Amino acid sequence: MMDDFAGLMSSSRERGSAALPQARFLFSRRFASHMAEEAEYFRQLTASPAASHLLPLFREYEDRVRHLRTDYSAHVQKWTPQEIDRQWPNYVSAVLALQDRFRTLMDWEESNLAV
Repeated sequence: MMDDFAGLMSSSRERGSAALPQARFLFSRRFASHMAEEAEYFRQLTASPAASHLLPLFREYEDRVRHLRTDYSAHVQKWTPQEIDRQWPNYVSAVLALQDRFRTLMDWEESNLAV
């Protein structure tokens, strides 16, 4: 989904269309749903005494997610449709940087939380 959004941004004809706000909204909903599912999965996993060794990693995961969510919320607040139009190249850079951080989080999850 992130690659689709990056592709959408690279298409200058899409910049002024309704496709961009729709894609932002869809990503936001999927991101929130994914994070909620993961949180529930880890809540259930760490409820087991046999998984107590995962608690420090899960706390680190929660911290990483909290920072990313905070920054993502700030990003959405800053980048209104009007601001996107005014500062298109900066918006694209900000989105790609946020996507890189999300990919880094996913890589960290795979390396540290694979169970």
